[in-house]
Amino acid sequence: MLAAGDNTTVNIDITSVGGFTGTVNLQLFGPIEIEDYSVLSTSSVTLEADETETVTLILGISPSMPSGMYGCRVEGTSGVQSMECFFDVTVGATGQPLLMVVPKYVNVGDTVTFSVMNFTPDTNINVAWKTGPLKDNVITQGTTDSNGSWTSNPVELS
Repeated sequence: MLAAGDNTTVNIDITSVGGFTGTVNLQLFGPIEIEDYSVLSTSSVTLEADETETVTLILGISPSMPSGMYGCRVEGTSGVQSMECFFDVTVGATGQPLLMVVPKYVNVGDTVTFSVMNFTPDTNINVAWKTGPLKDNVITQGTTDSNGSWTSNPVELS
């Protein structure tokens, strides 16, 4: 997890697959509060067959970015061919409670996992939705550990 205004360095291996040779153009996509504060060490790499080049991503977060989990991707293109690497960036202030759901977008019948971070240790967690006035339907529940974290078992939404 990164706090708003923080940055971290990540190495990304770009590997030729299936005998590919050529130049791969690289670009980071995500919320503007991440794109504008991040930089790839190079915008392109040239690969020979079965070669790997390592690119450095300095992943930065705007000081005004709200807490949450944000989807990003690094895309590599060469002509009409493209490959994408998807990842989530979790932003939260130190000590600020955070609830996450994986995957972020779901439908009835999908299976999800809930996680919390930075809660008070030994806190009871109830994840529920309202189906009518004052009626909670508990989806899952648990207790945070000594670090204030908890992850549910996978839950099917019905």
